[in-house]
This record gives sequence, structure tokens and C-alpha cells, in this order.
Amino acid sequence: DGWHNRQQEYYCTRCWTEFNRAKWGSAEVDSWPEHCQKLVRYDQLDPVATDADAKQCNVQVMDVDPLSLAQCLQKESTCVVVLGSQISLAPNSLSKAAGCHKFFERTDFKHLIDDPAAPVPKWGALYAPKTSVHRDVELEPISPFDVAAIYGGVPWGPANDANDWKRFRKEMREKIQNVLRICSRHGH
Repeated sequence: DGWHNRQQEYYCTRCWTEFNRAKWGSAEVDSWPEHCQKLVRYDQLDPVATDADAKQCNVQVMDVDPLSLAQCLQKESTCVVVLGSQISLAPNSLSKAAGCHKFFERTDFKHLIDDPAAPVPKWGALYAPKTSVHRDVELEPISPFDVAAIYGGVPWGPANDANDWKRFRKEMREKIQNVLRICSRHGH
């Protein structure tokens, strides 16, 4: 398991972890807050078996703030899926996570990570059965609520090359399939 860098050179998980520790420093993990559950790391998952009694999966892609929507829904089956460009969730690296910055600022997700220097799974994602949301869209404090959340790092974007577009589509498809499998495994 590992990731390619932007130049498409492959590095294993251990090498990425060492690189991230050297670049961002080693972060001590605080003691777990009482309400928190540790993250679960998933990489590749087996396909979901079809069953006549299986639940229907409802995937909604909307142009709306997902955490605000989760607050309105307040259902156990709700899971917020965040796909970002960060393959390291080391605290100093998160300020660079432009698209996901507010997710990490609004939730306790980053505090649930046992080794922030370790890269996120290439093919899967990190799953938190209970993430506390404590800030609104404007980063103002709110009455906290809990929601399940998944964070997955997306593959490097394609270069202007037909073969690289094929690689990107294949890797992105695998990522999305595994994220949906994680959702299915936990009843979302």
C-alpha cells in the first residue's frame, strides 16, 4: 500500500509516514475525548454481496454545505463523505487543505487520527462512526451534534495525456467504490 507523488514516483506507506514526519513534525496524539471513537482505516474492500433483503442506498450529491445538511437530517444512516487532495492529515498540513479546511476546523475528525503522519489509505478511506461537529459554516461555535464521516484522499489529477486520464478514471472509480462499500458496511 502506498501512493505516487506528483511526479508519479511510488512510495510505500512507511516512506510517506517518514516523509510527513520530517516535513510536518511528529504530532503527539492527545488523549481521546470521552465521546470519541477511534477512526477505522479501510483500504480495499470486497464487493458488497447483493441480497433480496438488502437496504437501498440513497446517494445524494448536492450543492449545499454537507455538515449543515447532516445537522438538519439527524439520522443514524447519515454519513458525510469528504474527498480531498490531502494524503497526510498531519496538523500542519491541514492548513493547505483548501477544499476540506472547514471540515477539519468544524469537526473533531483530526483529533481522532492515531498517527497523523501516516498517509490516508490509497484505495479506501478513514471512517469515523461518530464525529462531533462544533462549528457552523462561518466557524462560529454551535451546539455540538454527532455524525458519521469518511475522509478519502483522491488520486493525483491527470496530466494532459490520454493514458494518464485512463489511470485517473480507474483510480477514482476504485476510490468511490470503496467509499460506498464503507458506507454499506456501516449501514449508511
